[in-house]
Amino acid sequence: MFITVPCLILLAFGSFVAVWVEPCFRNSTSSILLVRLQKIRQLAYWAYRESQSKQPQPVPLQKDLKKYYLDLHQRCMQEEQKLLDEIHYKNFKDAFLDH
Repeated sequence: MFITVPCLILLAFGSFVAVWVEPCFRNSTSSILLVRLQKIRQLAYWAYRESQSKQPQPVPLQKDLKKYYLDLHQRCMQEEQKLLDEIHYKNFKDAFLDH
């Protein structure tokens, strides 16, 4: 009992923080940019899955498909980071000051 309750509280707090931290987007962020972020993340996930696949989907004029999909995944992750830098608060202080 003495171990279970603190563990449950810690898990609940960790889940709350994970849910609370992600939506720290600027108030001026448009819905289009949020959808763009979601699509970039979906493309990054798909490209990574294709790079790990035994038979990745063919792409015209590409011989090394695994490398092609890994490069695509890397570019998506870089685009995601650039977009997050644009629409995400840098720290909690900025998030609270904007509200």
